[in-house]
Amino acid sequence: MLRDEVEPGEEAQIDYGFLGRRTNPGTGKRHRIWAFVMVLPCSRHMFVRPVLHLHQHAWTEAHVAAFRYFGGVPRRLVPDKSEDWGRQSPTSTTRKSTSRMPNSQPTTVRCSTRPAH
Repeated sequence: MLRDEVEPGEEAQIDYGFLGRRTNPGTGKRHRIWAFVMVLPCSRHMFVRPVLHLHQHAWTEAHVAAFRYFGGVPRRLVPDKSEDWGRQSPTSTTRKSTSRMPNSQPTTVRCSTRPAH
């Protein structure tokens, strides 16, 4: 899919992707590992953070870490399949499919432009 050119600072694209499983050596319990990914489409710079949970707190922490990494907040956030985000319980480590539905459109979330602290 071809996209229109995006000006610097205008947009960040966000998604989660499944990385694999990890066994906790202390408990023997297996955990799913996900990657939170934020990409600045103008420069194609990418921030990737492994996460164990897909609940609202982890989602917010990942965004804050990405904004610090990039040194600011874009005007617009474009998540992929945002209807699944933040719906997991704090103890959940599972998620529905990470693939996009055919003919689905990204949701645009507007935010203010300001430096991250």
